[in-house]
Parts: sequence; C-alpha cells; structure tokens
Amino acid sequence: MKELHRKSLYHYATALFVFLCYLGMCIAVFFYGIQHAVEGTTRAQLAENVTKQCDHLKDVIGLEFENLEGVAAYLGGQENPVKMENGDLLRAMVSESAFVRMTYGTKDGTGYASDLPELQDMSGQAFFKEAMKGSRVVSDPIESPLDGTDLIVLAVPVYDSSGGVTGVLAGSFDVSRLSEIFFGDLYGGAGYVYIINSAGESIMMDKKHGEDRRGKTFFAFYSDVTFEKGDSLAQVQADLAAGTGAVRRVRRDEDIRYLTYEPVGYNNWFVCYVVPEKNAQQAYAFIRDYEIVLSLFVVAGLIILLAVLQYTNVRDRRLLEVKAQTDAMTGLLNAVSTRENVDVWLKNGECRGMQALIMLDVDRFKDVNDTYGHAVGDEALRQSAALLKRHFRGSDIVGRVGGDEFIVFMKNIPGGTIVSSQLEKLCQAFHAIRIAEAQDLRLTCSAGAALAPADGGDFDTLYKKADLALYSVKRGARDGFAIYKDSGS
Repeated sequence: MKELHRKSLYHYATALFVFLCYLGMCIAVFFYGIQHAVEGTTRAQLAENVTKQCDHLKDVIGLEFENLEGVAAYLGGQENPVKMENGDLLRAMVSESAFVRMTYGTKDGTGYASDLPELQDMSGQAFFKEAMKGSRVVSDPIESPLDGTDLIVLAVPVYDSSGGVTGVLAGSFDVSRLSEIFFGDLYGGAGYVYIINSAGESIMMDKKHGEDRRGKTFFAFYSDVTFEKGDSLAQVQADLAAGTGAVRRVRRDEDIRYLTYEPVGYNNWFVCYVVPEKNAQQAYAFIRDYEIVLSLFVVAGLIILLAVLQYTNVRDRRLLEVKAQTDAMTGLLNAVSTRENVDVWLKNGECRGMQALIMLDVDRFKDVNDTYGHAVGDEALRQSAALLKRHFRGSDIVGRVGGDEFIVFMKNIPGGTIVSSQLEKLCQAFHAIRIAEAQDLRLTCSAGAALAPADGGDFDTLYKKADLALYSVKRGARDGFAIYKDSGS
C-alpha cells in the first residue's frame, strides 16, 4: 500500500512539474510576443500616422497655393490691382483660408497688406525675388511686424494679360497652428511636433509641448540622448541628408520616447513628431488578446487536470436529471415534468396568443391488457407515444401522466380550428397503429382540449377543463375528441 502511495505521489509530482514547466513556457512566449509585437506595431503605427498628417499638411499648402493663384489671376487681369476693392478681396480671402495675412506686391516691391495700413517694402525679401521669377515659393520663417510671430509665407507670381510677371501675391500663415490642428489629436495630445530642415535647423517649434531649443540645432539637442535598437544620431543625420523618414526610440535618463520624422516636400523640411513611449503604446487593443491567450493556456492546463473527474460527475448528474424528468417506458416527460414545463411556459414572456392543453386516453386500454397481455399493452403505449411525438411540433410539450393517459400542450397556436384539425388527424392516425404480436388489435383514442387563456391560465385549471371535455367523449362512442365549452356561456 505504501509503495502504491509513493508511486501516486511520484506521478502527481511529475505531472505538477510538467505543468509548471508548461506554464513557465507559456508566460515566456507571451512576454516575448508582447515585447516584439508592441515595438513593431508602435513603430509602424507612428510612421503611418505621421505620414498621413504630413500628407494632409502638404494638401493644405497645395490648396492654399491654388487659392493664391486664383486670386493672382484675378488681380493680373485688373488695370489697377491695388485699388480699394481688391483690398477688400484680400481681406475676404483671409477670412476664408488658413492665412493670417495676404499681401500684394507690385513689381517694384511695394506691398499692400490685408491688415496693415502702411505700405510694406517686399523688394528685399527672398520669397519676393524668387516669385518674380515665376515660381511658387515657400519661405523660411519671417517675423510678423505686428506681434513678432514667426510666419511662413506662400508666394505666387501675378501675370498680366501679356504673360509677364507684374507682381507677387503672398499669403502668411502660422505653421505651428496648422501643425497643432493636424497633430493635436494624436495619442491624446501627449506628443509635440516641430519642423526642421535637413541641416537640423528649427523652422517651427510646438509652443505647447516642445522644449526650448532656441539657439540649438536638432542634432545638438539630441546629442546627449541614447538611441535604442541599434539606432544612432549619425543614422538620423544620414536620413535627413537623403530626404527619408524613420521612427527612432530614444532615452534620456528614465524618459523613453519615440522620435518620428518625415519629409514635408518643401524646402528640404521635415516634420518631427515626438511622443512618450507609454502614450504611444497605450491604446493597442491587441495586448489584451495576448493576455487572453495566456489566460486560456493557463486555464486549459487546469481544465485538463480536472477534466476527467468533472466529466464523470457531470455525465452522471445529467443522466439522473434525464431519468427524473422522463417516463422510462415511452421516453416522454413524466407527470411532474409535464406539469412544471406547462406552468413555466404559461409564465414565460414568449407565451403569446392561444395555447391548448390536450388530454388523451387510449380507448379500452384495460381490455387490451386483459386480452393480449401486458407486453402488448406496453408496446401499444410506446407506439402511441411515438405517434404523439411525430404528430405534434418539436416545441410542443408531450408527456405521459398515467397508465394510458397522455398530455399534449400546443404552444402559440393561431386559433382553435388548428386544434380541431390536429385532433381529427390524430384520431385517424391511431387507427393505423399495428402491433406485431396482436395483428387484429385496432387502437382508438379519446381526447379533450382546453384553450388558454380563455379556459384558464395555469396547468391545474386547464387540466380540469380538458378532463371534462375528455369525459364527454368517453361517455359517448369514444374514438373522437371535444374542446371544452363553458356551460354558462
């Protein structure tokens, strides 16, 4: 006995050890998958988001160029482009666009601004000189004469009717405001954006989130950070020189962030977007999938250990429940289960309209037993039960409640005529029952029905009235049916 006990402990310890190894392997695979999947997906999502926002920014700039060129074409067709009405046009265009100011410059560089009363000297501005050559121009930041804000100027040439350049139309807008519009919703606004050129010089810095880097180039600011995953500042310099974007993971002390940069498409500018790692990785729902997988693996191991014991217990319990609810001879519901099922259905929310409770007896069943024996009588009952199951719907309740007494409960029927039709067909079907051991035996049945809710709303009431209807048939010639009718009505 002790030897058997030791063997049992040995097998148990072995199974537990194997299970713990299995669990450890699952956890290792889980964290390995999480680490690589989160990192890869974060980088891909960041690159996609920043690329999309850069495309939107470029689309806005392109659209503003088209707006400028439309106004420029109109001004070029005017004899006097600087007349007062055209000033109103420029102010109207500012209100309908992203520009904060629009300026028309004549050929000699005299500028008429939409929001400045005094004339501007544009002749020394690089964007003016370039636009006078017939090109679209995006300027480097220019300080606003009103509030010192750094503005970007878009400029297009104005052509006269002969095709010569007669002036320049310029629109000024705050790139930082546009950047906040496009990038402000990413990762709940936790990141910040700035624009640099390929030499690392700042074109625009995010006023809300960006660190103060005035006087520092991009490369000087990131010279003291640690680039992870094999990245380096030299690789970033090479990317900017080549005009390509990338996603880099950087660390300064305990602060880990993702640095994403993409070319804007103008003046060798790059949009740089920086977001903390915890924010970039916060919203990935797939992490929960890995957690679920791990939970399933762990639970599966436990289930396997307990499955054999539980299976036997559940199987035996179900067999007992089935035996407790069914009639052993016919397989139909027994009397108790029939009553319970009917009462439960009558209280159910799906119980709508008319219902019918039918009581049915095999006519002169005692004579069958006395003449042919109980074996034939039992077979008659089994065939009668089988006929009832075939004749009525699978959703109807069919039970044996006594020796030769059966109950059928028809659910949600359209009207009383369907009950009469079914019972008439059932009586005819009984005539076709044949028993091998008693070929001359002809079975008939008598049935009585009560309808709910007219005749009652519970099993006992319907049972009593169906029994009265059945009794009226049995007092007559039998082999028929009756539906209860209130004698007082």
